Amino acid sequence: MAISELTKYNVQHRSGNAYAEIRDAILDGQFTPGTQLNERQLAEEYGVSRTPVRDALTRLASEGLVKQIPHIGVFVRRLDVEEALELLELRRALEAAAAESASRRLSLDQADELLKLGEEVDASINESDDSDKTRALELKFHRAIADLCANRELVRVLANIKAVYLTLFPQAIRPVIRGQKRITAVTHVEIARAIASGDVKKAHEVMWEHFEPTLGELRKNFAEEGNGKTETA
Repeated sequence: MAISELTKYNVQHRSGNAYAEIRDAILDGQFTPGTQLNERQLAEEYGVSRTPVRDALTRLASEGLVKQIPHIGVFVRRLDVEEALELLELRRALEAAAAESASRRLSLDQADELLKLGEEVDASINESDDSDKTRALELKFHRAIADLCANRELVRVLANIKAVYLTLFPQAIRPVIRGQKRITAVTHVEIARAIASGDVKKAHEVMWEHFEPTLGELRKNFAEEGNGKTETA
């Protein structure tokens, strides 16, 4: 490997490491929404030059996790209710497409596994007070459906949307859990059965309806915010 190629490889490697470190810190809540990210401080913390950090922040901005404001700085993005609503509407469209695609290729064994996972999620929603456990199970269920549709780009985009929504608009998590307890909604078992039926239209419709209670909560919050009844997230 030529020296120039080695140098280029090392820069890319350091940039990748800086990106992973900063992204993990944001997703873990070490850098909360609204926090300003200082290139020099991050470079010192992670033991790299400022160039890899700058590259990492540019990449994170393209993913929607940070916001770059010219001549001011880089900040961990803070979603308002309207942005959260837009993200969840996009997620619903992609999740419904994933359910439709998965219903075309689901094997009997896969159907049984998805049904068992759906039962586990619904039991946690109805019986557990551990919202973190419930959220983890629900995300596992939806990731399983995305994996079943065998579309790597869909899996990647969905994962990023969920990361941005759940990390940068954390107050949305509680309505999700509470809403499914107090509002009649499509359960995860019903979703699993619809996908296993092989009826692509039904699979799409059931997944679409699954998101309506949470979207209803956010639409209500957005309307109230517009009337000055709530504070901006």
